[in-house]
Order: sequence, then C-alpha cells, then structure tokens
Amino acid sequence: MSHFEISKDVLSKTVGDEEVLVDLNSGTYFGLNPIGTHIWSLIKSGLTQEQIIENLCETYSVDPKEASTDLTQFLSLLKERNFLSEASQSAINP
Repeated sequence: MSHFEISKDVLSKTVGDEEVLVDLNSGTYFGLNPIGTHIWSLIKSGLTQEQIIENLCETYSVDPKEASTDLTQFLSLLKERNFLSEASQSAINP
C-alpha cells in the first residue's frame, strides 16, 4: 500500500472549489481543479493510493482502471514538482 507525504516546504490553501499549492523553496504555485482538490484532501487525510482509487470510483462513478491510471499520472506530476513523495515505512509505522 502506498502512502504519501506532503513536502514540509509546501503550503496549500483552498480558494473557492480549488486548491492552490505553493512550494516555499522555489516559489512555484500550482492550482488544482476540483477533482485534484478532492484527491489532495484524501492525500492529506492519509489514505493509501488504493483507498484513493476506491474513493474516486465511488465519488465519480469511474472505472477502477481509469481511476488508477489518472491518479498515477496526477501523483507523478505532484512528485516531479516536489509537492509530494512516497512516505517511508518508518514514517508510516514508527
């Protein structure tokens, strides 16, 4: 099960129905649409990738394979921009 860790250098703020992420190191801003905002809230709540996929399927009536593919791409983008990383096992089970 994949858990995620939000970078300690990232601030997020909800503006309307969207979330804005700011990397304090680089000053990079990144806006999330409503679905991205929903996923970000699930990440912040500590859900695993599998649990997020399950939630997306229930919430948006999407096929699990499509949800998995789209989520993987979204998570890769967040990781590339240093907003997110996969949590180490020691961080999950101290």
